[in-house]
Amino acid sequence: MDRNDLEPAHRGIDPRSRAAFRSKALALGFFSRGIAVLIRMPFFLLLTALVARHLSPEEFGLWVVLYSFVELFAVMDLGFGLTLRNRLAALHSDRSDRLKDHRAQDEFLSIFYAFLAFSSLIILIVCVLKPLIPWGAIFKTADPALAQQAGSAATFVIAVLILNLTFMLSQAGFFAYQETHWVSAFDLLKAISTFVAVWAVISLRGSFSSVVWAFYAVLLFTSVSCLATFLLRRSWKFAKVEWADLVRSLKSATPTSFKFALMQVAGAIIFYTHTYIVSYTAGMSAAGDYGLVQRLFLLLNGIHFFLLTPLWSAYTEAAALGDWQWVRKQMRWSLLYTAIVYGLGVGLFLAAGPKIILIWTGKSIHQPGLYMVLGAWAIVYGWINCFSVFLNALNCLDRQVQFLVGGAILNLPLAFFLGSKLGSPGVALAGLLVVLPLAVSDTIQSFKILGQPGQTARQAVTVME
Repeated sequence: MDRNDLEPAHRGIDPRSRAAFRSKALALGFFSRGIAVLIRMPFFLLLTALVARHLSPEEFGLWVVLYSFVELFAVMDLGFGLTLRNRLAALHSDRSDRLKDHRAQDEFLSIFYAFLAFSSLIILIVCVLKPLIPWGAIFKTADPALAQQAGSAATFVIAVLILNLTFMLSQAGFFAYQETHWVSAFDLLKAISTFVAVWAVISLRGSFSSVVWAFYAVLLFTSVSCLATFLLRRSWKFAKVEWADLVRSLKSATPTSFKFALMQVAGAIIFYTHTYIVSYTAGMSAAGDYGLVQRLFLLLNGIHFFLLTPLWSAYTEAAALGDWQWVRKQMRWSLLYTAIVYGLGVGLFLAAGPKIILIWTGKSIHQPGLYMVLGAWAIVYGWINCFSVFLNALNCLDRQVQFLVGGAILNLPLAFFLGSKLGSPGVALAGLLVVLPLAVSDTIQSFKILGQPGQTARQAVTVME
């Protein structure tokens, strides 16, 4: 690629030194994410086992549904978090420019202040509407006491997770600056502290509501701590942002953020609604069983995406500097890593999944069809992530939006239809079928870009503008 295609601010930057920095940051990110996964996993397993043994089957099913909100809301930042991440990463590609550091601070604070105002408004609306919502019908329970607890717990969880989106912007910042190890550290803190909080409540024979309150309050506290650390690392303060600058930042970020938001909402509908659909079609107890089997394969997805995450901002910077050789090398590595993780993991869970769940939670779940479909779903999910991380880093979003939105539209009716015919495996099968076209599209588009990188150089750089 012709270096003249790049912005003048990048000319004169030594590509070898930047490649060395990226590789070093990437290695530290991979290592920290790997350690985080290894330590988080037993705490996650212990937490699930602890809650499953303490709560009744219906209460545990409700816990699984509420816990699925964590994944759902984590990708519901309206796309601004991801856009902010790309912008900060591109600005960071020229580390010597102090003006760009000031611009990065303004970009971050503008999004943060807007999110804080938006989340406060949504929380107020949710609290006002709480008495009007038929929680028993939504969560498919005939127990009046549990329905009342479900309403209070769901309102609290939704409020916490919406507010949590604001503080989680700090993770986008850490990723953009290729300081993944800080995200890993706070992920560990979150896993350990939430487990200790829930264990303490259960040791005191606390109620279902007490368990929920303890878990989500501690989760919010760790996110606030992460934000404080990010600001200290950057030497940034909560400075005033002029209204005109705030509006300009939001306006320039909105087109790309809207595309990311469509992808987030569509992806959430496809990937995180199935536990609720099972609860609606087969009851809370069945939803709990489905959630446990799905958790096995989500562990693989978590391990896989944890280690892919540092590549995102590294791809953005490398593309902005025209270092496509480095990008191709990392893409090959990610595909090899994907094959190893899913080959070993899915094979293990297909062979010994029921035994693992029995030892883990004391529950006996023998549904071979469900294990097989979720195994195939996990493999396709991992394959998509390999390429979506690359495409997202370059703001190549249009095709992904089309296939994800189309999949989301098909997902709900197909999941309800197949679920009514085949039970839980049918719901999982619907999730697999609607993402297969996206897997094919992402693969073709990524290899096309890697074969002709010069055509995307300008696109990679425009995230700074």
